[in-house]
Amino acid sequence: EFGTKKYKDYEIYFEKISIEKYLKGIGNELIDNLITLKEFINLNRDEIIIVDVRCPREFKNETIPGAINIPLFLDEEHDLIGRVYKREGKDKAMDLVFDTLEKNLSRIFRDIKKLDRDKLIIIFCARGGLRSQTMATFLKLAGFNVKRLIGGFKGYNLEIKKNE
Repeated sequence: EFGTKKYKDYEIYFEKISIEKYLKGIGNELIDNLITLKEFINLNRDEIIIVDVRCPREFKNETIPGAINIPLFLDEEHDLIGRVYKREGKDKAMDLVFDTLEKNLSRIFRDIKKLDRDKLIIIFCARGGLRSQTMATFLKLAGFNVKRLIGGFKGYNLEIKKNE
C-alpha cells in the first residue's frame, strides 16, 4: 500500500514496508544495534536485560514486563525539554538536553555499571529515538552488547494490543 496524505502545507508520501526487509537492505553497519519487535519477542528473557530509558513517570505508568528503569531524564526535566521544544524549537531544546545530560551523567553511569556485561541489553524509549540512541551509545562505549528496540514502547504497545 502507498499513497499521500496532506499535513498542513505538506503532501507526505507513505508506503507500507516490511521493516525486516528494509533493515536487511540498508546494511548491517547501520543497523547492528537495532532489534525488531518480532526478534525481541523471541529472545530468551534469562539472557537479556530490558532497560526502559523513559522518565520515571512513564515507566511507572506502563512498561514492557521485566524492564528496569534507567531514565535519561527525570520527570521534571523531560517535561521542561518538551515545553522548550514546543515553544522555542529544536535547537533550544537540544541545548537543554545537553545541559541536563551533563548534570545526569554520574547517576546514569552509576546505574549502567550495575548491569551484567554477559547479557544482551535491550534499550527502549517512547518511540526508539533520541533517548534510546543516547543510552545505547553510552552502553556501547562501556563495552556492553546493546540493541535498541525499533518503535520503542509505543511500537511494542501497539503490537501487543493488536494481538490481544
